[in-house]
Amino acid sequence: MPEFLVGESRDPAQAHRRLFIGLIGAKTPRHVSYTPASGSRAGWVHDLSRRQPTGVPGIMEANNKAAIENFRSEGAAWLHFGFTPLAGLSREREVPGASEAFSWFTHWLWENGNGVSPARSQLAYKQKWTPHAILPEHIAFQGRAQLGGVRRPPRCRPRKPHPLTSRR
Repeated sequence: MPEFLVGESRDPAQAHRRLFIGLIGAKTPRHVSYTPASGSRAGWVHDLSRRQPTGVPGIMEANNKAAIENFRSEGAAWLHFGFTPLAGLSREREVPGASEAFSWFTHWLWENGNGVSPARSQLAYKQKWTPHAILPEHIAFQGRAQLGGVRRPPRCRPRKPHPLTSRR
């Protein structure tokens, strides 16, 4: 699993990242960077993407399709879509002693936080690719839950793997 956070540029994995750029004429409406993933589901991580707000619909999908075809031709088996903040949180998965207040806040933020985070649209985009496995996420604190802890980026990020090869 990559050992870097979004925005780091001096990371040893930096040299292995791949960038796919969607062009229409001379404009760059969208790009996606991919990072190698190791482990039992080795492949690539759909890492960081950007598009202009006025970008043409479907550019992201075309970029990702081109990347998938390229990675398949190189023998990669998995594409991981990564962490989507607050997606998949549920009362059934909470551990005993979970903070009721923090649970309420995270569920409220998921329902009402479009102005703070694009998590819902990120999840909708990822679901278009029919992920093979969706791993639940957990938020943990040392000691009591505190809102200040939310600002610190997580060091472990669950992945949404998508098989690049057909299932056998």
